[in-house]
Amino acid sequence: MKQLCILYSPKQEKRLTPSLVKRGRRRFLWFVILALNVLISDAQNDDIKIKNARGEWSISNITPEQAYDKALIEAKFEALRMAGIDESINAINSLYSTNEGNDYTGISSIELGGEVIDFTIVDKKIEQKKVGGFDALIAKVTIDAVVRKYKKKRDSAFQIQVSGIERSYKDGDHLTFSFMPHKDGYLKIFAFEDDNTGYVLYPNVHEKNKYFQAGVQIKFPVSKEFDYELAKINPLKATENNLLIFVFTKHDIPFFEEDINYHSVLNWIAKISPDERVEVRNLFQIAKAKK
Repeated sequence: MKQLCILYSPKQEKRLTPSLVKRGRRRFLWFVILALNVLISDAQNDDIKIKNARGEWSISNITPEQAYDKALIEAKFEALRMAGIDESINAINSLYSTNEGNDYTGISSIELGGEVIDFTIVDKKIEQKKVGGFDALIAKVTIDAVVRKYKKKRDSAFQIQVSGIERSYKDGDHLTFSFMPHKDGYLKIFAFEDDNTGYVLYPNVHEKNKYFQAGVQIKFPVSKEFDYELAKINPLKATENNLLIFVFTKHDIPFFEEDINYHSVLNWIAKISPDERVEVRNLFQIAKAKK
């Protein structure tokens, strides 16, 4: 099993028994709720199929895979423009950048227009071309996409507050934070590591899914039996970037994707109507502990 950057560390050597959250009846009910939400969302919005949206990014001080990721984001931007909603494009450009080029750039916070809810990569390649009079290697990505044009705006009163997350931690530190919604709803927290792979931090087998009430501040971890222990994954790197995405929704919308990565989570978020959700992102580093 892949090691995670945030571990569930028991307090006082207590053993934790995973809750059976995937019983057949509950899972069936979740599928029914998800299907209803999809049907409602489809009825309220327009989906547009886009062919051959292209994006590119220079391979400069980053790996080819990182350049491909950035080119994919640019291709999504282009798909939105081709759908006629370029005025609604808003990107998270460099929340925090490192020399390795990992800045978790993504499409987010679409207020009025729409988002890419699905895509297929039809071509990806690296080409050499002149940039500013110099030869440069360019990663190019072409996608076919489905763009959802929203008919509803965000609910400005549907907000959350997340506090207590530092910008930097040491390997072995414990992560704690507070969460408070302005309206009632349901929370999911996704955690992403330095290589863009991710997992669901909350809810989990130790902390059940719950209904959060407006104005009530909750401290995480919710359980008193364990801590969120931070762990560096790559011992060769001095620091690693990690990202938390808090997604708060008016209704309980399950996340069933088996492959949890940055793009799959963004696509899941995009399928939720903007008036039904709010997202908050927090980026932090984990550094080597001093000996």
